[in-house]
Amino acid sequence: MGCGGQRLDAAGRQAWRPFGAKRTLLAAVAVAAGGAIACSVAASLPLALIGFALLGLGASGTVTAAVIVRELCAEECRPSATEYVVGAIVVGGVAGTFLASPTVDAFSRFAMYVMPAAVLALCAAVTGFLVPNRAPSKPDTSRFDRIGLLAFCTALVALQLALLACWQARPCGY
Repeated sequence: MGCGGQRLDAAGRQAWRPFGAKRTLLAAVAVAAGGAIACSVAASLPLALIGFALLGLGASGTVTAAVIVRELCAEECRPSATEYVVGAIVVGGVAGTFLASPTVDAFSRFAMYVMPAAVLALCAAVTGFLVPNRAPSKPDTSRFDRIGLLAFCTALVALQLALLACWQARPCGY
């Protein structure tokens, strides 16, 4: 296994260890679906920004899917199985980018967010049935970068506030 696979394992283990991989993945999917629904009903930019933040937070949990696949597969098929999962995530993101405009043109902005939320709900149902439950283990907090997390979250909040201030200064008709 190359260095990238070891990093993926380490990052994934830190993410799901306190709650278990299945619960972490289901929570990430639920947060992303909630963000998609918030975006679909957003009548203002602040609500849309909250929805986008939730979508991003939920999408960050998708690395757990690769960790689950690596955990469930035999040693010899782990690299290709992980490649398929990561490929599916990337292809889904690219396809969503290309299909967003035709979806809005054919249906509405509401449909552009509800369709991914429905796909996420389907993924959650499949995950709930197919992925076995594993007992959570004690997290290793010795390598957790609390200062980096705080700095990153502060930067994200500042960016969101700057976008909100720009929107309030010059409404864009969202």
